[in-house]
Amino acid sequence: GVDVRVITDREKLQDPKQRAALETLRLVGIPILVNRHDGLMHIKQVVVDDEVNTSGSMNQTTSGHRYNDERLDVILDPVTSAKARDKFLAMWKDSARYEAWR
Repeated sequence: GVDVRVITDREKLQDPKQRAALETLRLVGIPILVNRHDGLMHIKQVVVDDEVNTSGSMNQTTSGHRYNDERLDVILDPVTSAKARDKFLAMWKDSARYEAWR
């Protein structure tokens, strides 16, 4: 199996397309957290198997993938990927700043 988890900004839930995409993920059992704090959850990152880390300006949206001028760096470094994973896991465990989306 694959361990997939998502943390997103609560403001994104106001966009019908974003909400529909998140609902689809949730319906197939992917856990989703949203921020509780006042700031944005603005990290745009994916970590795959502690080996690959993507980071950049691109949102995971249709506009981000098809229309916008964006930057997406693909980093093939286990040390950098482990740091990104550790940051994600720390955020995942931070119930004061993030909560499950139901």
